[in-house]
Amino acid sequence: MRKMLALLGAALCVLAAPGPAAAKDYPDRPVTLVVAQAAGGTNDAVARFIADRLSRNMGQRFVVENKAGAGGNIGTASTARAEPDGYTLLVSVNNPLTINPSLYRSTGFDPVADFVPVSLLATAPYVLVANPKFPAKTMPELLALAKEKPNQIQYASSGIGTVNHLLVEMLGFETGTKFVHVPYRGVSSLMSDLVAGHIELGFATMPAVQSFLEGGKLTALGVSSTKRLGIAPEIPAVAETVPGYGSELWVGLFAVRGTPPEIVARLHREITNILHAPKERAALTAMGVNPATSTPEELAALLKQDLKLWQGIVAKVGVKID
Repeated sequence: MRKMLALLGAALCVLAAPGPAAAKDYPDRPVTLVVAQAAGGTNDAVARFIADRLSRNMGQRFVVENKAGAGGNIGTASTARAEPDGYTLLVSVNNPLTINPSLYRSTGFDPVADFVPVSLLATAPYVLVANPKFPAKTMPELLALAKEKPNQIQYASSGIGTVNHLLVEMLGFETGTKFVHVPYRGVSSLMSDLVAGHIELGFATMPAVQSFLEGGKLTALGVSSTKRLGIAPEIPAVAETVPGYGSELWVGLFAVRGTPPEIVARLHREITNILHAPKERAALTAMGVNPATSTPEELAALLKQDLKLWQGIVAKVGVKID
């Protein structure tokens, strides 16, 4: 009897275990891509692009769900607690995973232990933009004005501790200037107030500002990448005025730790096929981002590298959130 029960238990374990059979049938129901920011930003745009292509190619709906709050901690932490079955995935920009662990006493997740990297999706520099009525039109003019009027120039960010917050704090630290931080809850409201002239300047990604720049509703002062952009070579890099300055946004796809390796591998193959297609690359480039792929191991290395990088920057700038 004991032997029969042991055999039965082993058989049930085999049937319940998610393995190659589960991967072969994956996905057999809709998949949720969690975005830990509000709709309208670069992460959301890339996630919706990827969701649409995965839906077409894999025969099931991939649906984007925005779970904003606490600088990305809420959506990221909730995803970390999801079932590791491949049906809840995280599309994340770098700051919740690489900056928040240095900013917050507790984020509710461990970026390395709780997630399995699948693939990098895109990169994008930030553009420092100003309302056209703002008197400074170039980086040298901005820095001269900031030194003349310390703690008088207001800049917007999408929240305390976000990259577009720390980019200005880094600029101030490197140049001895001081700005007034005005945090917003998301990119959409930030852009509305910049265009309306309620706030003077701020960093945002190219997809968020591109139409406003083309329409003359915003002025570009510089890009955060170390070199000028191929799609906008007329915008100087901030590093041309402040040597050594630079940082980029990246977007990656992550599964919950414990997700079957076969499902992670399937997702990686699908993403690679999408982002290597010339038509899809052109579509992403037109959105203002650079399509990018990686192996899971390369994304894991990038995550660890940026954790160390931002730990040093946060300590230098002196920003902390309880």
